[in-house]
Amino acid sequence: MRYALRFLASCIFCLPLLARPAALPGDLTGIWFDSHHPGWGLGLLQQNDTIFATLFTYDSSGAPSWNVATLKLALVPSIPIAHDLCATIELSGPLYGTQWPSFGSVANPQGSVQVQAVGTMVVLVPTALLNSGCDGNTVNIQYSIGGAQVATAVTRETWSSNQARLYGQYPAGLVLNYAPLPCPSNPPSIDGFLPAGGRQLSMNIAADGTAGVRLFWGTGIDTLCQIGGTYSQTGQLGAISGAMSCGPVGIPLDPLASAKVSNLRVSDAGFVGDIAIGTSCPIVGTISGARRPSQSSPVIPGDVTGLWFDANHPGWGMSLAQQNDAAFATLFIYDASGVPGWYVASRLENIGILDFGPCATMSLTGPLYRTQWPSFGSPANPQGSMQFQSVGTMTVRVATIPQGTTAGACDRNSAAVQYSIDGVQSAVTVTRQTWSSNQARLYGQFAGGLVFFPPASSCPDLNDYPTLPPVNQQMTIGGSADSSNPSGVLLGWSTGIDTVCQITGAYSQGGQLGALTGTFACGPINFGPPPSMGPIRLSSLSVSDSGFAADVALDVGSCHYLGAIAGARHP
Repeated sequence: MRYALRFLASCIFCLPLLARPAALPGDLTGIWFDSHHPGWGLGLLQQNDTIFATLFTYDSSGAPSWNVATLKLALVPSIPIAHDLCATIELSGPLYGTQWPSFGSVANPQGSVQVQAVGTMVVLVPTALLNSGCDGNTVNIQYSIGGAQVATAVTRETWSSNQARLYGQYPAGLVLNYAPLPCPSNPPSIDGFLPAGGRQLSMNIAADGTAGVRLFWGTGIDTLCQIGGTYSQTGQLGAISGAMSCGPVGIPLDPLASAKVSNLRVSDAGFVGDIAIGTSCPIVGTISGARRPSQSSPVIPGDVTGLWFDANHPGWGMSLAQQNDAAFATLFIYDASGVPGWYVASRLENIGILDFGPCATMSLTGPLYRTQWPSFGSPANPQGSMQFQSVGTMTVRVATIPQGTTAGACDRNSAAVQYSIDGVQSAVTVTRQTWSSNQARLYGQFAGGLVFFPPASSCPDLNDYPTLPPVNQQMTIGGSADSSNPSGVLLGWSTGIDTVCQITGAYSQGGQLGALTGTFACGPINFGPPPSMGPIRLSSLSVSDSGFAADVALDVGSCHYLGAIAGARHP
């Protein structure tokens, strides 16, 4: 029972595990709540096939208490679901309680933490979201603590919107297929939605003058398609619901069908999501874009979402969930008697860059609160029953700029945290907690885009042949394991007749995000490995069912390039 979750319990992860299932569909990462118990919450953080759950509740005296669980796909569901049109899956695992010295104490031997199983947790998740009434933003949970049983539905908590971060220009990828449903004998053609002649998709996203968003791209000479609709944010993911239309530029476009872009994750590097077009034979697919440089910059650069821990206090932890301009922090620690308690900073905001050194550290700051509420087994109560008070402040300092070409340069996986509780000051250095790897999810075929930002005046522009397909042809990226490196990944694409570029390197996982550190090479195929152009690193690499997006740093001689890459996943 060492290393309690490294933070919390590696013990939890060193319990015997069943054979590894396939990666879990979708992404449940975020804060979830029951509107009937607004002071109660559930934090879910997903990495590939494993979810770490933190249950924030209250004991019989109303004092905040927390428990944790490692959730995996149940191979044999314990809860039957009758007439399940939503293809519900069951995630389950033991629920644990811990005890540890108080938050103001010095570092203690890792064996001092005490871990005890207190019950079980089950999360029921719908996966067939095209069916009417199947909502991926609501899940049912059941848990037990000390014999008390609780069952409720929870929804994703939303406190900010990524809509403004979506505006910009992108070399993009769009993959469309007919839904696996009965279709007419002559379904509508997909070709008219895509650029003629297999040309690269260049997408623009802007506000449409109301509360909506407009995605548009050229499909030929003076013709374009667009998806226009209302943007909504639910938890960490966004959606655009509206209509698709196509036609000549300069005149009103012909409306074709309803359209929705969902599971939309937006980052500094770009965006990736799912798409559904409601023609007589429904069309589904994926969409992605690599962000071109623009004058606008995100309020909080990067993404601090994840579970963070201090190796000297492995039973102590902090959960961060970021949405656009604010991060929600939950600090789970222990009181003077070693009893677990938790505090929240519901809105950490960037108060500015602390230094202008190579990493440009930013400071996320906000008030820290203590809450009280009836115990976890009590019925719903009026919202006014919850009590909360400010106990101090919290500040999280982390690098803002993309990493360089070497691992650890301007490390976004490490942060300095300072907080005060009732006058007691604490300062720790934390790192992202990692328990699974998204490497295998990066394998596949993707329609994508790669863009290098304008380099120094003395350096050549790489946004051209031979590093990208010639004459703006569509970029198709193949991701696979690197046969010469068991822990490596190879991303490759054609750049012309019998020529190819590829990125090969070692994959690493840091919390919710990955990185690929290796070599960028271009040259003729069938003549051995192409010659190297220089070291490259893909960082802040997010991988989902829809595709991937990442920041890029490349060194070619004395020239340093930054950029972005994204890919929409082929089925």
